[in-house]
Amino acid sequence: MIQADSLSFSYGRTEILKDISFHVAKGETVALLGPNGSGKTTLQRLVLNILKPSSGSVSINGESVPSIKRELFSRYAAYVPQHISNRFPMKVFDAVLMGRRSYMYWSASENDLAVAEKVITELGLGDIAMRDLTTLSGGQRQKATLARAVAQEADFIIMDEPTSSLDLRHQLETMETVKRLRNEGKGILIAMHDLQLAARNADRVYVINGGALYSQGCPAEVINETMLRDVYGVCAEIENTGCFTINVNGLSA
Repeated sequence: MIQADSLSFSYGRTEILKDISFHVAKGETVALLGPNGSGKTTLQRLVLNILKPSSGSVSINGESVPSIKRELFSRYAAYVPQHISNRFPMKVFDAVLMGRRSYMYWSASENDLAVAEKVITELGLGDIAMRDLTTLSGGQRQKATLARAVAQEADFIIMDEPTSSLDLRHQLETMETVKRLRNEGKGILIAMHDLQLAARNADRVYVINGGALYSQGCPAEVINETMLRDVYGVCAEIENTGCFTINVNGLSA
C-alpha cells in the first residue's frame, strides 16, 4: 500500500501542499483530481521521492520512501510522466527494456527480454517495436512510456495526466490498460483532468484544490455539482443513469 500522512510541501515561502493524507491499495485505481496548479503533480513527486516533503511522511508496502534504495525503487513504483523527453534516439523495444534495469546485472537476461516482448505485444506495439521513439506520434510515445512502466513489474504505477494529449482512441486504449493492470493486482495512482474518464474508471478519487484536500470518496459521491462549482468554477449538471456524463452550462458567478 502507498500511505501518505499529513504531507505538506513548500517552494521557499510558497506553500504548495497543505496537510494531505491519502492511500492507494493494490488492486485499485485512485484518481487525483483538481484544476491546473492544484498540486497533483507535486503530490506524485513526493510519493516518488523526487521531492522531499516539508512535513509528513510517505511509505510503500510499509517501508518509508526515503529509506528505499534508489536502485530498487523501481520495483516498488513505476512512473508515467505527463511530458516525455525524446532527445536521444532509441528504439521502442530498448525503451521498454529499460523498465527492467533494476533486475539486470551486466546485461538483459532471457527473462528480461521475454517480459519486454510480452508487454510490447499486450500493448499493441509490435509493429513499431523497432522504430525510433523520435519518429513516433505523441500517442505512440505515451504508449511506449506506459509499456516501460509495465515492464518494471512494480506493485504500483503512478501516472500524471496520461490521456491529456491523446486522441479518443488512445485515451480509451490507455484506460483499458489501466483497468487490466488494476485487475492484475497493481495499485494505480493517476492524476487526471478528464472527470468523466475518472468517474468511469477510478475506484476512489481525491480532489485537490489550492494545495489542500477538498474531498475524497467514490466518484459518484465526490464528482457532483457542488464540487464542480467550488473547485472548477463551472455550473454543470451530472447524469449518472448508465453512463456518467457532465453537462457544463457555463462559468459559476
